[in-house]
Amino acid sequence: MATPTETIERLKRLGLTDQEFRKINHLKGSEGVDETVDSHIEYLTGKSHYKKSKNSIVASRLEALESLKNKDVDRKNAIDSCIEKYPFL
Repeated sequence: MATPTETIERLKRLGLTDQEFRKINHLKGSEGVDETVDSHIEYLTGKSHYKKSKNSIVASRLEALESLKNKDVDRKNAIDSCIEKYPFL
């Protein structure tokens, strides 16, 4: 599993819009509207590992998304695939 530092670097490489990131992230409704790539990076900064949480699922989704992007899979389809592969339980 990725570390928070690896996730930060991955987010920077992926260049997601905030709207795209909100599809991958677990915050919904009024909380999710405020969540951005930058706020997630700020949240992760200084953390050394993930606890068993929804943030670890977000990290797995981002890791899978980067892999699909590197295989030239359409971004929208890749995001949908990652959400399906790593559901929030």
